[in-house]
Amino acid sequence: MRSMGAFSSDDLIQLPRLSGGEASLLIAELLAMARQQGNLPGPIERSRARLEVVSIALAAALKSSVEPVVPPAIRRRAERAAAAAWEATFDWLSGWCKLEGDDNPHRAAACDLFALLFPSDADKGALPSPRIEAGEGTPRLAGLDQEQLATFALLGGKAFLDQLRKAQRGLDLTAGAPREDAAAVREQIAAAAGALRQYLVRVSSHADPEIAGSEALAEALMRPLSRFHWMNPARGPHTDYGKAEETIY
Repeated sequence: MRSMGAFSSDDLIQLPRLSGGEASLLIAELLAMARQQGNLPGPIERSRARLEVVSIALAAALKSSVEPVVPPAIRRRAERAAAAAWEATFDWLSGWCKLEGDDNPHRAAACDLFALLFPSDADKGALPSPRIEAGEGTPRLAGLDQEQLATFALLGGKAFLDQLRKAQRGLDLTAGAPREDAAAVREQIAAAAGALRQYLVRVSSHADPEIAGSEALAEALMRPLSRFHWMNPARGPHTDYGKAEETIY
């Protein structure tokens, strides 16, 4: 039996199996949530700063490890499918927002979801648009929380959400493919996983029922990971990022 001192963050936190892109996106969401909370307790802030450093290195390694291999015609078809899915969702949600009066009790939820998916640039006088840049679709969908996903179902929009996800996955798959030499990416994923586990340990251990606000802060900081688990219930743990062949780089 190991002593308490022999346990590490690997023992205390089991991360789900993630691709390199998913790991990068999850870390970005965790860092964004941390920024929303303002000043953090010292131990959490130190772990957050380390996580931010490795996230930059991981993003750079991922960017340099892919090269386009998909024929342009397939890429264009994927772009058209994604554009059509976003335009259909735009028309559907904007229609809900136009229904005024007491007969539409869900208008506020519809407008909140619309503003999240199709933000306007008020400073430049730009109106919301169904046009989504290729790299923006996946982060917007990944950023939906449980309440916003429930709004899709409440408004009868499951088909729109399913089509968005399908079209966006198809578009992402045409962006590039891993090179055979993924050693640099594998090394950065291992470093990112270690920093991520250490950060999550600090966050979870901060919760104390005798310290006002500590549990709420820990819950908020962990929310992106909780959302990932909720959206991927069948995704098993992955404790060996640096070596497991099943990890997609």
